[in-house]
Amino acid sequence: MLSDIVIDTNVLLHAQNPNEKRFEDSSNFINKMLEKKTSLCVDEGFSEDESKNESIIGWEYFSNLQHGSLGMNLIVQLALQQRIKQLRKRAPERIVRKINQLIRNKKDRVFLNVTYNSNEKTLVSHDYKDFQNTKRRSILTNLYIHVISACDCLDCF
Repeated sequence: MLSDIVIDTNVLLHAQNPNEKRFEDSSNFINKMLEKKTSLCVDEGFSEDESKNESIIGWEYFSNLQHGSLGMNLIVQLALQQRIKQLRKRAPERIVRKINQLIRNKKDRVFLNVTYNSNEKTLVSHDYKDFQNTKRRSILTNLYIHVISACDCLDCF
């Protein structure tokens, strides 16, 4: 069972759109997260009060998720259960250099840095533009980070 995990915003967004092909996978993943004890990892500065939030990941969640959606409900429930772990935004410098070489998108870099600083080093993402399969393999080989889909993560719980 995973003790902690990082979730890309797109996975939570897919659970609010029934027309999205990964809607069911995302919804099942979120419901499983609610049942288990796994913590959500975000970068430091997170606050469930949007006006006090200084977390980049938190900002992405609050900017993109609809209030009342399954994804936003997950964030609220995990916060109430004290299952949100705040981790450093930066990994060790040698890892940061590798992340910067592999990933162009600065927000995606934050997700990877936080994932590296987590216990389980697992990022759940449906972003195959920035995290193509070859890049996912390279991230695993070079950073020991698993970038997996919500469907694949269901077996990890």
